[in-house]
Amino acid sequence: MFNFPFNNKYDYDFCIKLKEEDYPKYLKKIYKQKTGKVLNLDNPKTFCEKIQWLKLYDNLPIKGVLADKIAVLDWIKDKIDSKHIKKIYQIGSYFDDINFDTLPDTFALKVNHASKMGYPCLSKKHKDFLLKNIDKCKKIFETYLDCNYAFACGFELQYKNIPHKIFAEEFVKPYSGSNYPRELEFYCFNGIPHVISLIKVNDPRIQINDIDIILFDENFKRLNYFFNPPPKGKTEQYRKNLIIELPDSSMLNKMTEYAKILSKNFKFVRVDFFYNNQNFYFAEMTFTPYSGFYNIQDQNFNKMLTDWLIL
Repeated sequence: MFNFPFNNKYDYDFCIKLKEEDYPKYLKKIYKQKTGKVLNLDNPKTFCEKIQWLKLYDNLPIKGVLADKIAVLDWIKDKIDSKHIKKIYQIGSYFDDINFDTLPDTFALKVNHASKMGYPCLSKKHKDFLLKNIDKCKKIFETYLDCNYAFACGFELQYKNIPHKIFAEEFVKPYSGSNYPRELEFYCFNGIPHVISLIKVNDPRIQINDIDIILFDENFKRLNYFFNPPPKGKTEQYRKNLIIELPDSSMLNKMTEYAKILSKNFKFVRVDFFYNNQNFYFAEMTFTPYSGFYNIQDQNFNKMLTDWLIL
């Protein structure tokens, strides 16, 4: 149920000590290691290269605010209806600041300065498990709180100066017949959501790997493209068998409207929402998804993404 913050602890310890002028040199090494390709930062020509450029050279202070899972809520509160903003139950600087006795049986325990660092309590059973393993949980969250996520996955510098907090927030009720809500991710280019990704988590024990992903265009017409390829040999099966579970048109229209509003002043940002059968909720704004290390194999899709992202 827990995720660990470092792709490579050695790389993290090395990169966090670097001088800023050395970031480009070592990002090129990481990019080569991740993708097998040479990174051109002087004249980036692919979508993934452009994400690397944004990581180093487009770090407006507002990005740090919006990458902060707590601070972003103040920024969006005047832009979207409050019924689409999750409740925050508690915030602390240390794990021991959280009073679990006063939390409901379902909640999400997270840190505000990183991605995929948290524990979802889906039921009283999960809360009891957390309390039974409280020492282990504390140790893991102390690791999360100590981590500067800017250096965990390749210089995602919008995370660099976020004050580290732990918080417990409302867990969105699941989509019917599932353990989790669904998620829609709007890939927005200068305020236009050209690609929308539907995320369906299948197994609550394996949050990262056991998921289905379906892509759509801005009109919610299904796309036969992938940011990362499905498991080897299963591409056609994956395309045919996935069941589309989009929300109703009024919900889709409102999410699209909000994605446009929240993304309009940025070259590129992914705006995410959770939804169930009754409502949808803002999730986060992600400026460098997958740290820009996608394995995009379809050249038509790659060209579209590249052309949309204008530096």
